[in-house]
Amino acid sequence: MKKIRILIAVVILIVVGSILGIYYFLQVNNNEQTIEIRQDDKVLYTLNLNEDQIIDINYDGRINTVEIKDGKVHVIYADCPDQTCVEMGYLENLPIVCLPNYLTISYSETDNIDSSSR
Repeated sequence: MKKIRILIAVVILIVVGSILGIYYFLQVNNNEQTIEIRQDDKVLYTLNLNEDQIIDINYDGRINTVEIKDGKVHVIYADCPDQTCVEMGYLENLPIVCLPNYLTISYSETDNIDSSSR
């Protein structure tokens, strides 16, 4: 009877340890999620999604305002005529693109994160 209790305790510890390990692994991967903001195919910014911020991007007198909040990113203002980038909402699988302002926002797979690389 005592051996069965020890075996059950060991199994429970293994299960709990596995769950905690998976949780930690997922948190570490989530913490490293970054985006790249590009204009004319040049990287203007590489940003961590865990840092809430608002960035104004100027190009030939045109402006896009990008917001990172709660691990999500979207364009909150654009002075382009069609407003497609604003209407796209939050970045998911496809990049956010503003064709008139030559702007692209997409996920990046970098390990070294700079708050901005300009």
